[in-house]
Order: sequence, then C-alpha cells, then structure tokens
Amino acid sequence: MWERYSRCPKFSPAQKIAAVEHYLEHGRNLSRAVRSLGYPSKEALRLWCDELAPESRKKRVGGLQYSQEQKEEAVIALCTRTGNAKEIAREYGVTREALYNWKKNLLGKEDSITMPEAEDKPLPDDKDALLSEIESLKRQIKGLKLEKAILEGTAEVIKKDPGVDPKNLTNKEKVILGDALRNEYPLKI
Repeated sequence: MWERYSRCPKFSPAQKIAAVEHYLEHGRNLSRAVRSLGYPSKEALRLWCDELAPESRKKRVGGLQYSQEQKEEAVIALCTRTGNAKEIAREYGVTREALYNWKKNLLGKEDSITMPEAEDKPLPDDKDALLSEIESLKRQIKGLKLEKAILEGTAEVIKKDPGVDPKNLTNKEKVILGDALRNEYPLKI
C-alpha cells in the first residue's frame, strides 16, 4: 500500500522548475530557498537542481554566498536606515559585522554615503535675530543643565531611584537637595 504513494510524484514539473529558478535567482542557498518556498526538502531541491540545471548548484560547504548586487542593496539599506544595523543584518540574513565589512569593501574606509540629516528650520538672515536665537539657546542649555543637576542630585544625595520625580520630594528632601546644589546654582533658581 505504501509503495503506491512513494511512486506518485509529489510535486508537478512546474513546481520543480519554479523551485529551481527561485534557488538560482536568490543566492543559490538550498536552506533559504526551501524556507522561502515552503517546499520541498533540501535533498529534493538538490536533486531537482542537479536534474534541471546541472553544474549550476554551488559545491560549497557551509556559509551563504551573496551576489554583488545583494551586497550593494544591503549596504544601501545600512547607510539609509532609520533603525539600527542589527535589524538590517537580520533582514538580509547576515551578521552585523559582515554588513559593515561589505560596507568597508564597497565604500572604502572613508564613508562617501552619510546618514540623512534631520531637517532644520532655516536660520534668520539678520544679525539681531541670530543673536537673540543664540541667547535663547543659551538659556535653554542653562535650564537643561540645572534640570540635569537636580535629577543627579536627587539620585545622589537623597539615594532615591534615578527615575524619581523631583516634584514628588518631601520638604526635607528638597532642603537637602537645595543645600547640595547651592554652590553651583543660586537658591532662587
């Protein structure tokens, strides 16, 4: 009874041809082609390749081979990414180190492609507007430094979590923090 099932062709000739073409067009990797297609087994695909496209199958053991175009595509994705390099490497099925090696080989040590810069608002043309913008930025920096010092002081002096909100401190904790920061900032600030 089982002999009858083993003799029946499991896949049509069109499916075999499609699988071999996919294998040839997508890096010539048996495991990846089988994973991508969902059929057949690696052994079956190997036999089909030997039958339908003799001498086209790689005779290499271990590792994936990527075409120059695939490497260039991956490097472009790396250079224009918005996420991290690990995600790009995972998407292309390589390690992050391999991706950076491809980038170094394609672009050389000096990067000719840079990350896109964030769009900044245009600066005003007149000198007074620029000077007022500088003063505004200096005030922002001063305020941010004070905020940082308060947060660090809260964590250090009062021994609370680094994520503690300085607004939720007790009066005693506020006095301790004020005393600790008094040398750097006036009390009224």
